[in-house]
Amino acid sequence: MDTEEVMELFEELEEIIEINQTNCFNFCSMGGLFVILEMILTHEVVDVRQAACRLFSQLVSNNMKVQDFAVKVGAVNLTVQFEREFTPKMKEAVLGCLSNFLKGSNFAGKRQFISEL
Repeated sequence: MDTEEVMELFEELEEIIEINQTNCFNFCSMGGLFVILEMILTHEVVDVRQAACRLFSQLVSNNMKVQDFAVKVGAVNLTVQFEREFTPKMKEAVLGCLSNFLKGSNFAGKRQFISEL
């Protein structure tokens, strides 16, 4: 699958997620959050990683159920990714992911972040 196709799929996912908050939880239940996180951490194309960051941020922002999923799939690993990134736009995107993951009532995520990192 080439970069253009992946970007189109991200756009479709963003639209589906915007329709209803339940779609975020359903997406995570099907393993989608793990795949998005994996793309942020391992994909070689910067634009794809940045789009994955936008989608991740949209999923976890102010959504406690999705934030709980994020804790379980290892979202604290975004801290390591922040250190590995060289471009300012990717550092900003990864930091935005972390910020959205840790904000709100996500006590479990905050505790894991502090204790492990």
